[in-house]
Amino acid sequence: MSTFIEQIKADSKNIFRDPMISIIPFVPVLAAFALSYLIPYINTFFAIKEYYHIFAVFVIILSPMLYSMVIGFMLLEDRDEQLLSYISITPSGKGGYLSRKMFIPVVASFLITLISVPVSRLSPVHGFLLVFPALVSASGVPLFALFLAGFANNKVEGLAYAKGSGVLFLSILFAFFLPEPIQYIAGFIFPYYWVARVFETVRMTEVNYLRVVIETTAGLSVNILWTYIFLRKFIKKCG
Repeated sequence: MSTFIEQIKADSKNIFRDPMISIIPFVPVLAAFALSYLIPYINTFFAIKEYYHIFAVFVIILSPMLYSMVIGFMLLEDRDEQLLSYISITPSGKGGYLSRKMFIPVVASFLITLISVPVSRLSPVHGFLLVFPALVSASGVPLFALFLAGFANNKVEGLAYAKGSGVLFLSILFAFFLPEPIQYIAGFIFPYYWVARVFETVRMTEVNYLRVVIETTAGLSVNILWTYIFLRKFIKKCG
């Protein structure tokens, strides 16, 4: 427990030491608040109200995307400083270190999403039903953090990868505009798809809870699979 607390303190110092990174934890709620006024304002000029739910999904995935970027940069720094080589000989090893590293961002991402969506006022989905897409979304934090840390050679490359991964936002559109058989194929390649898929199901007038559970499980499974793949890549790169 003391090791866990010590790591949280160390990570907090690293986050708030960098001015750019230090504001990222607060961006999701601030962005949701801005969108709560911006999107309705745009709607006065262009009829986009029927697409509010798509903007709501953007709010849901914003938090894990930003949090994973922060953790990814921290892992890059740890790797460059050869910290993981020393950690590998400790009792908990790299696995324990990475688990502790990911725990707080995953939980924070989940909780921030539950706050951000109501703040955005872009969707009637809230409370218990919002838990399902928020859970799938938060499970993407380790995935994208390890993706950045596993493929980037430095922070500059990491930033480029982070920007490039922004195109994955477009995969949420599959849940709204592609026929379902094709959707599910895309879902094995694009993790963000499942956030939109689950959200689309829970926002129905009559919610099919069995379908919600199945889609949530599918989303979590895909994220876990990709997390494992990127974890292997990251460990291999660490040497």
